[in-house]
Amino acid sequence: MSVSDPLHALAAGVRVVTPNNRLARALSARHDAAMARSGKRGWAAARVLPWDAWLGELWQEVADVGGADTRLVAPIESRYLWRRIVTDDPALPGAITDSRGLTDLAAEAWALVHAWGTGGPSWRAWRGTWHAPAGSDADAFIGWAERYQRELEARGASDGATVADALVGRAGRLRAWGDERIVLAGFLEFTPQQERLCAALRAAGVEVTQAAEHDGDVRAERVVAATARDEIVLALHWARAHALRTPEATIGIAINGLAARRDEVRALAEDVLCPALQLPGHAETARPYDLSLGAPLGEAPIVAAALGWLGLAHGRLDRATAALLFRSPYGPGDWVTRAGLERGWLEGGRVEISRDEAVRALARVDATAATKLEGALATIDLARPLAARDWVARWRSFLARCGWPGELPLAGAAYEAREALGRLLDDLSRLDALGIRLAPGEALALLRDLAATRVFQPQGGGGPVLLLGLLEAASLRFDALWVAGLSGQDWPPAPRPNPLLPLGWQRDRGVPRSSAAREFTFATRVTERLRTCAPEVVLSAPAVLADAAVRPTALVAGDWPATTPRVADDTAHRLAAAQVPESVADERAPALAPGPVRGGSGVIEAQADCPFMATARHRLRADPWPSPVAGLSRQERGQLVHALMAAFWRAVGSHEALLALAAPALRDHLDAATTAALRAVAAPRWATLPPVLVAAERERLPRLVAEWIEAIERPRPGFVVERIETRSHVELAGLVFDVALDRVDALADGAMAIVDYKTGAVDSAKSWFAARPRSPQLGLYLLALRGEVPPAPVRAVAYGCLRVGAIGVVGYAADRAQWPALTDAARSEDPAGWAGIEAYFATRLPVIAAEIRDGVATVTPRPPPNEPCAQCGRQALCRITAARGRDWLAGEASDE
Repeated sequence: MSVSDPLHALAAGVRVVTPNNRLARALSARHDAAMARSGKRGWAAARVLPWDAWLGELWQEVADVGGADTRLVAPIESRYLWRRIVTDDPALPGAITDSRGLTDLAAEAWALVHAWGTGGPSWRAWRGTWHAPAGSDADAFIGWAERYQRELEARGASDGATVADALVGRAGRLRAWGDERIVLAGFLEFTPQQERLCAALRAAGVEVTQAAEHDGDVRAERVVAATARDEIVLALHWARAHALRTPEATIGIAINGLAARRDEVRALAEDVLCPALQLPGHAETARPYDLSLGAPLGEAPIVAAALGWLGLAHGRLDRATAALLFRSPYGPGDWVTRAGLERGWLEGGRVEISRDEAVRALARVDATAATKLEGALATIDLARPLAARDWVARWRSFLARCGWPGELPLAGAAYEAREALGRLLDDLSRLDALGIRLAPGEALALLRDLAATRVFQPQGGGGPVLLLGLLEAASLRFDALWVAGLSGQDWPPAPRPNPLLPLGWQRDRGVPRSSAAREFTFATRVTERLRTCAPEVVLSAPAVLADAAVRPTALVAGDWPATTPRVADDTAHRLAAAQVPESVADERAPALAPGPVRGGSGVIEAQADCPFMATARHRLRADPWPSPVAGLSRQERGQLVHALMAAFWRAVGSHEALLALAAPALRDHLDAATTAALRAVAAPRWATLPPVLVAAERERLPRLVAEWIEAIERPRPGFVVERIETRSHVELAGLVFDVALDRVDALADGAMAIVDYKTGAVDSAKSWFAARPRSPQLGLYLLALRGEVPPAPVRAVAYGCLRVGAIGVVGYAADRAQWPALTDAARSEDPAGWAGIEAYFATRLPVIAAEIRDGVATVTPRPPPNEPCAQCGRQALCRITAARGRDWLAGEASDE
C-alpha cells in the first residue's frame, strides 16, 4: 500500500479509517484544531471512523443501492445467539460455572476463524482430524459454530465477524456509490480478512492507502524503578512536570497491562496529578488526565443501582447487594435515611431481602419512598415470558416510578452512564428481530450479562495527560511519551491462545497470542512504533515484580541505568511533613444533670471497663457496625434462654413444686416453656431461618434448662420464686439507673436471693471487688432492693451460667446454709463478710456513677487479661492503637 498523511487526507475530505475509537477521536480533534489555526470559521466534520463502524457504514451503503440480500445482525443479537448455543449444549456439564466466560471465548473463536482464516468455514476441515479429536474443546466449538452458522443462514443474516468477507463480493457496488479513496491510519498489522477486503476495494477502483508511520529519533531515555508502583509514580511526576512546563503539550503514559491495574493507576493519578480534587465535592470536576480502557457499564454506580432495583423487582437480592443498593443515592427518598437499613438486616441475620421485606424496611424510615417503591414493584409481572421490547418498556416504567435515578441533577460520568444504559436497553429491544420471548429470570440475566460485557468509557475532560495501553498508544502521536511496564517477564507477553481453536491452526495462521514467536515479533513491532510516537520518549521497567527481581525487556537494546530512587511525595508524605497539628486533650463529656440516665446497669459496667467506651456507647450512641450472623445471633440465643426460664418458673413457682414434678410432667412444663420462649423471637425472623434450625432450638433449649435444673435448682434448699423479670431503679451520685432483674427468690428463712442468668462467660467472684469492679449488675440489683421501702432482705446474689458444657452458679451467700453452692460470704476476701460485700457495692459503685455524672471519658481501658478493646469495636474513635500501640496493654499490671 502507498502511504499518506491522515490530516492532509481529512483536510481534503477523504475517508480515514482507524483501528480504534481513541485514534479516530484524536484525528478528528487535530483536524478541528488545524482548521481553526488556518483561520476558518466553519468546516466539514472530519470523515474518520474506526474499522468496525466503517464496515457498518459500508454495509449500509450496499443496502442503499440494493446490493445487500442479507441482514446485518446487531452485536447484541449475535451475543444472545452465542449465549443460547453454549448454555443449551447437552454435551456440557449440567451446571456451567462461567457461562459468560465460555460465551466470550466462543464468540472470540468465531471472530478469529474469520479474521485469520481463508474466508470460509475453516472449522469444517478440522472435524475428525488431529486438530479436533472427538470430545475436545475444538470439537465442541465445531458443533457450536455449525449451529451459529445455521442460525445466521435461517435469518438471512451476516454478523460483525463475517461482514468484511460479505463485502468482498460487493466491492464493485461500493465503487459506484461510495468513497473513491480510503486512508488507513494507525494499524500495526492487518488480518487476512482486512487484506482481502482492501484488495477487493482496490480491484474495484477504490484507492486504498496506508498512512505514513511516525518519523522520529529511535533513541529514548531508559528508567528502572524499584517496583511497578514506583514506576507509575515516577511517570506521573514526570508528566506533571512536563504539563506545568508546557501546558499545551499532549503527554502520554503507555502502561503495559493497564487493564489489570486500572484502579491502581487511577488512584495514583488522582494523588499525583490532582491531589486537591480528592476532597469531597469534586467528584464531577474535570481531571487533568484521561484514563483509557473503560470499565464494564454495569459497574457504573448509577447503572448498578438500576440493575439492583430491577433485581429487587424480579424477586429478591442477597443482603450485600441490597445494602449497596439502599446506600445508593440513585433511588427513592434520601439515601442517608435508607443507608441505615443494612444494620437491621445484619442484626436480624437476614441473608436475602425480598420485595416485601424491602418495602417494610423502607417504610420504617421513609413512608413516602416506601409507597413509591411498592407502587413501582406492582407494575412488574413475573407470571409469563415477554418480548424483549416489552421487558424494556416495563423496566423503563418501573425505574421511573420507583424513583431512579434520584432527585439530584446528573452531570459528568453519571449522566453519560445513564445515557449509555438507555442505549443498552434500546439495543436489547433489537432482540425482537430474532422472534424470541424471554422468561423473567432470563430477561434480567441477559440484561446483567450485557451490562457486564459492554465497556463504558466516559468522555475525558480534555486533560493534557493520557493514560492508555501500549497498543492504543502505538497508534497515536504525542509531544512526550512514557512507556511503562517493560520488564522481561511481561514484555513480550506470554502466549494465550484461544482454547477452543486448534493450537496448530492458530500458529500456522499467525493468530495473535498463539505462540511465543508470534508475540515476540509483534511486541518488537509495537516497541519500535512506540519509540517514534513522540520527540521525547521514556522507556521504563520495574526492578522487582511480586517480590522477585526482574530484568528489563530484551526488546530494548543497550544498557539500562541503576534503579531510580522512589519519589516520596504522595499525600501521605505531604501530610506527615506538614506542621504538627494542635493537640487537645478532651477527656470529659458535658456533665449530666441529676435524674434518669440511659443504659441501666450496662453503663456502670462499661464505665468500669473503659470510660471512653461508656461515653461513646451510651451517650454518643456510637455502636460498631454489626457483623453478619449465620443463624441466630448470640443475643437472640440468650433471649430465648431468658424467656424459657421466665415461662418455666411462672408456671412452677417454687422449689417444692419442682420436686413434686414427675419426669413426664417436668418435660411437659419444659416443652410448654420452650413454645412460649420461641415466641420471644418475632415470626418474620423465624421465617428467614431454615426449619432445621427451629427444630434444633426446640430440642436444645429444654435440654439445656433440664441440665440446669438437675445440677443447680433441685439440690438447693427450699425457695419460692417471688419476682420474675421485674424492673427497679437505684440512685447513685444523683443519677437514677433503671435495672431489670431476671429473678428474685424468697428463701426459707425469709431472706432473698438475686439470680441473674448468663449465657456467655461469667466473671469470677473475686473480680467483682477489683478497683474497677467487674460484672457490677448484681451489686446494682442489691442496692436497688435495699433502697425499697421497706428494704428487701437480700442475703445472696448469684450469676447462673446456662451454657452448654459450663452449667454452674457463681456468687455469695451470707450463710452457706441458704445456698450451699455459693461462696460463704464469711470466707470471702472481705473480712467483714456479707456486710463488707454490701459496703463495697454501696461505696464503690457511686464512685463509678460520679464519673458518669461528671462526664469522665478518658481512654483508659481495663488492662489485660480482661481489657475490653477486643469486643469494643470503637478504636476508630478513641484511636488507642494509633496513639499508644497495643504493646502498652501487655505491660500494664492487672488490678485483678
